[in-house]
Amino acid sequence: MHSEPAPTSLRASLLALIFPPRCVLCLTHGTGLCASCITTLPPAPELAAPPGFDECCSLLSYTGATKELVAALKFHNHRDAVGMLGFAMSQLVDPAESLSHPQRTVTWAPTSAARRNKRGFDQAELLARAVGASLGLPSAKLLRRLPGAPQTGHSRADRLLGPLFQALGPLPQRVLVVDDVRTTGATLCAAADALIESGATSVHGLTLAVTL
Repeated sequence: MHSEPAPTSLRASLLALIFPPRCVLCLTHGTGLCASCITTLPPAPELAAPPGFDECCSLLSYTGATKELVAALKFHNHRDAVGMLGFAMSQLVDPAESLSHPQRTVTWAPTSAARRNKRGFDQAELLARAVGASLGLPSAKLLRRLPGAPQTGHSRADRLLGPLFQALGPLPQRVLVVDDVRTTGATLCAAADALIESGATSVHGLTLAVTL
């Protein structure tokens, strides 16, 4: 006789017992981002939203320990802090705005197919789904990245050209676009352009970090 599969909550508890969370930065056991390391993360300043956005907020400045945090997430698959970071990012969203427009959908600016295949995940998607869960809003893939050169490692001038996106309809009227790092704003602008051209009437942005 075959046993019934363990409930999801039980499986999660067993995994947490076998593989307890580690701080993404110092790798100590206990939590995805320990209190000591949190104090080393510089908060982001308030900046004007890129063209096409009603509003765009960032949680951290992309310097010092934040660079280590983003690198650990993107290149070393350290996901332990994603839920915590998604919750912290969600606190930047005006709760009244979300409650008054429950039809808003959370999406992300997708990385290239080559990078997703190499890493096995898209860090922007992980953050977006964590943000959506924290806000009680649906998250969905609304953009497809068209073939082109990656942004990472390119000069500021090259980055300003930005990637190209195609919206995947039908689109909700109000969209919250999540990304990991806002550098020149070109990626976010390209995402907003694709969404607005395909029918979105309001686009807000939210990133984990922003360069100064």
